[in-house]
Formats: sequence, structure tokens, C-alpha cells
Amino acid sequence: MILNEEYAPVILEVMAKSDVKSFDVFKAMVKACRIRRNGPTLEYKTIYGEQLTFDTSARKPPTINGQPVNYAPQKVFESPFLNANWNSGIVTITKGNRKKVLNFESGNSAQGQLPR
Repeated sequence: MILNEEYAPVILEVMAKSDVKSFDVFKAMVKACRIRRNGPTLEYKTIYGEQLTFDTSARKPPTINGQPVNYAPQKVFESPFLNANWNSGIVTITKGNRKKVLNFESGNSAQGQLPR
């Protein structure tokens, strides 16, 4: 993909492999999603039914189901594997009993050890 404009909107649809019968089915779901332009606003309905809007003039923040995107949420990552608070510089990666803490605030790329 080559974007000709620095702020061109990009939409990336993802789904767990186990949630869809095949890659062909996934591709058909994505192709069936509605995308349209309404003046400077790009509107897109995702495979999950979420309504996304992007103001291509960059005068308004994008929205998800009519709510503006929060650029400073308390948690920037919150999942079973990846967690980080906004602006903390600390990212924690976990899987089972393994844990890795990345400390970007102090200039360190990583702290802690992964058990073997």
C-alpha cells in the first residue's frame, strides 16, 4: 500500500482466526462493509457493526459510534497480554507465568526477566 497523503485514513480490520471459518469468509465480510464519503467525512461500518467516522479535513477527531476518540485514555493497552497506563512509559507483557516489563520512560528498552 502506498499512501499519497501524510494523513490519509487507513482502516485495518482484524479478527481472531478461530472466530471465522476461513480467510475467504473473512475477506467477504470485509468487502461487505459499508464505506462512503459524506463531504469531508469518511464513514465506515466495521465487520463488528461499529460505525467509524474520519474527518478528512482534520478539524474534528474521529468517532466510534458517535463518540470522539479519546487521545489520552487512562489505559492505552489493556488486554490479557499487553498493559500500559497512558503516558507512564511502562509496558507490561504477560503470558501465563511469564512477564516482561518494558521501561521506555527511563530510556531503558526493557527491565525484568522472562522465566524459562
